[in-house]
Amino acid sequence: MIWCIQIVPTFASPVPMNAESALDEILALLASGASVEGGPGVSLLDRALQRAELAQKARASDDLLVAALLGDVGVLLTPGPGSGSDPDRRAAAFLRERGLSERVVELVSARRSPRRPDSAASESEFAQLRRWDAEGRRPSWKPPDLACYRELLLRALRIGAARRG
Repeated sequence: MIWCIQIVPTFASPVPMNAESALDEILALLASGASVEGGPGVSLLDRALQRAELAQKARASDDLLVAALLGDVGVLLTPGPGSGSDPDRRAAAFLRERGLSERVVELVSARRSPRRPDSAASESEFAQLRRWDAEGRRPSWKPPDLACYRELLLRALRIGAARRG
């Protein structure tokens, strides 16, 4: 069971336009994964939504839930200058440029790699992301719609922007 609730923001100041633009770009990129195979009978979007639902059921932190949702963004991005063929580097650059926190960027971009000694994330968090990735490949499982995660992503973008100053 997923808890898809439309949340009306209650913060006093309006959301900066750059956070809304970044949100739209991230959602469009994730949505493009509907046409990219992520395994037999499963699209990359399905995998992202399945991982996010698993994270939500596990009552993961917002950072971990966002990382589960965004785990394949690097695969969806076209290689560009400086990123080469490494999807994790592409993901890190894309997410950092859009203002997500370094913690989320690290969780997404380093989840396939061995844990770095200077990492703020724990090995158990990376292991959990890898488990959700392995479990989130079921063709018969129809997770909630991407729109259910709009407010979560917007909140993560606002927090990232606040941390960056």
